[in-house]
Amino acid sequence: MELGSTSDAVQITTFGGPPVGSPRWSPDGAKIAFDSRKPGVASIYWVSANGGAATRITTDGANNHLPAWSADGRWIFFGSDRSGRQEIWKIAADGSGQAVQVTRDGGDAPRCAPADTWLYWYKANQIWRAPQSGGAPEKIMDYGSEGMWAPARDGIALFGGAKMYFFGFRDHKPVALDQLPRPVSPRINRRPSVAISPDQKRVLYTLTSLDRADLMLIEGFR
Repeated sequence: MELGSTSDAVQITTFGGPPVGSPRWSPDGAKIAFDSRKPGVASIYWVSANGGAATRITTDGANNHLPAWSADGRWIFFGSDRSGRQEIWKIAADGSGQAVQVTRDGGDAPRCAPADTWLYWYKANQIWRAPQSGGAPEKIMDYGSEGMWAPARDGIALFGGAKMYFFGFRDHKPVALDQLPRPVSPRINRRPSVAISPDQKRVLYTLTSLDRADLMLIEGFR
């Protein structure tokens, strides 16, 4: 699928070299949260979707990465090692106040589905979730690839072997969505590269095949 030519691209950040990644749109589409190692450690920032000066919202000196917006746009969840091990934390989206610890038994790679009130995260080859407002965590499934999944309101899209699956919360059964072309690089299992569209009808993922990487789109996956 042709998503646009290079002339359509607009530069959003101007950090001049340090790695910048993990972009996440705010629920209203006005801001983009991301992480960068500009200060020497990974920190969470946001920037206007139109570009401009970025606002750094974590300044504690720990490694903070992989942001995820709450459904109401008031909070940004992220993974951090500030407690001595990897846990999920949240901070007010405007950077005010102190960060609040969310998980107590380990967690990383937080994800939120559009217009959904659950927070999902990865821990020890498992996917867990809890209400964004707080509450007891529950294990959703065993899954060994940290970044190769994304939540929807009623399930999770994920890689398994050489296929993309959708795991529904109601029936707890994986349904194959797409057979990936071969040969597929083993690096594919280590890249946080799956996203579900806000209308819950499309899955976008990165495919690394030998020395080539492409974006792939599955239309009408449910």
